[in-house]
Amino acid sequence: MALSPSDVQDLDYSVKRMGSVSTVFNMRSEAALDAKFSMFAELMDLYIKGCEQALKDNVDFKNSGIVLDTEDTARVQDLVGKIFQSGGSPKE
Repeated sequence: MALSPSDVQDLDYSVKRMGSVSTVFNMRSEAALDAKFSMFAELMDLYIKGCEQALKDNVDFKNSGIVLDTEDTARVQDLVGKIFQSGGSPKE
């Protein structure tokens, strides 16, 4: 189902707001002096990129989610692995 002009406007506004939040987070996260914490900014940017593509494809990303290309999916997996040290035993 095609998005209405109102839906497109609302989703576009949401993407712009997410971009603003990501920019502020990126600037502020540097003060935490923790490179892994700062990696969340890149995860946000990848999510926003997926939202922008969904909007171009006339998809409501809030309800349908996003689809990343192979390269971005691999980058997300790499970042999550670095942030959370994937592969180790979970703490109880």
